[in-house]
Amino acid sequence: MIDPKSDYWRKNIGDVVFQMMRAPADEAAERLQNQFDAVEGAHIMQDPEMTADKAASIFNSSKLTAAKAASIINDKNLLAERAASIFDNANLSADKAASIFDNANLSVAKLADIFGNANLSNDRATSIFNLMTRAIADLASVFNDADVDAAKAAYVTENTTKDVADLASIFDNANLSADKAASIADNTNLTEAKLQSILDNTNLSIQKGQEIVDAMSSPSKIGTGGRRGVIGDDWEDDKLTSRDKAATVATALDKIFQKFRPEWDTANADTKISVESGYLKIAASADYDLYIKLTDNITEGTWKMRQKLGAVNSTRGYNFTLAFMLKDKDNHYAAYISGYDDYVRFSKQIAGTVTHLIAASISRDTDWHEVKITRDADGNFELFYDGVSKGTATDTEITSGDLAIGQFQEDNDEDAYVDDLEVY
Repeated sequence: MIDPKSDYWRKNIGDVVFQMMRAPADEAAERLQNQFDAVEGAHIMQDPEMTADKAASIFNSSKLTAAKAASIINDKNLLAERAASIFDNANLSADKAASIFDNANLSVAKLADIFGNANLSNDRATSIFNLMTRAIADLASVFNDADVDAAKAAYVTENTTKDVADLASIFDNANLSADKAASIADNTNLTEAKLQSILDNTNLSIQKGQEIVDAMSSPSKIGTGGRRGVIGDDWEDDKLTSRDKAATVATALDKIFQKFRPEWDTANADTKISVESGYLKIAASADYDLYIKLTDNITEGTWKMRQKLGAVNSTRGYNFTLAFMLKDKDNHYAAYISGYDDYVRFSKQIAGTVTHLIAASISRDTDWHEVKITRDADGNFELFYDGVSKGTATDTEITSGDLAIGQFQEDNDEDAYVDDLEVY
């Protein structure tokens, strides 16, 4: 091979390029395959007299293997912007371009430089990406690279024909940071529908999905449904304010939430409400109408929590634990395991007067139990206890309000505990 740094090469590269420009593409490709090494080939393809049209035709020829083409592309003497122009050219088929991008002779770093370059259009990048079979970890690295902006990665993600499962695997891969994935998710080139399909796919772990959403500037874009919810709290960080997100303390929940470990308003909590060992504690005391609150105004959907009693020998206290559509302490709906008798209830309180809308007999104990209430747009409620329906009711007296957890209306003589709050 000729040393490209030699005087001979500098004097004669023009002749080589001239000959290749005049020769049929297959003949030029065969020369590039057999007569020149990667460094020399890079100089030839970078030469200003070599047009992008001809370079693309040469790379497209079956006489030039993907492995040799990848080696040439990978060489530092062929700049990314020049390579991007070649890959964008219609004379190079998307199939051959993908085989070059897939080849191990092309480093992930150089691939990302080319993929992110403005000379490679979004549509062309997508066409090539559709056909690539490179390892998921490599594709994640390409998306994560600083040379690939979020807008382009979002465009490709939105328009690719790859399975959503593959996209979920890319987003789940450790080579794509949660911060970069979040910037892709936030970008307007990626629709809500496509983002939601990725978040719902099980190839993306709940943990990584939550880390991504935590880092998004517009988490409401994830919507609800599937594996997605509005509010979720597991209290695994043992805090009510200044919360640690999923990247710091792993989530224990089974959905991805717009508001994960939210900042609770503790103005009405006093010392009755605290967090210990990863769950919320409502302490036994003569005090009541003490609670933590979130401003949310959610009026339809599902409210779910795990609750347990500290004892079953209570003589008083209904434990109005989970209150929603709360106007104030005297006006709200509530779902709870009673601390007073053997019932799980869904009740409403209007001007301080309590009406039990659904009440179902249970055997109280000190184990954890799931309490869930659903409401549709017409005010139809259904109460569930450990996944089993305990009755329905229709009520539209309260039309809006906040979410609160605490002790309302009566004092309680046993501790009550709450964990794994989900609103979706």
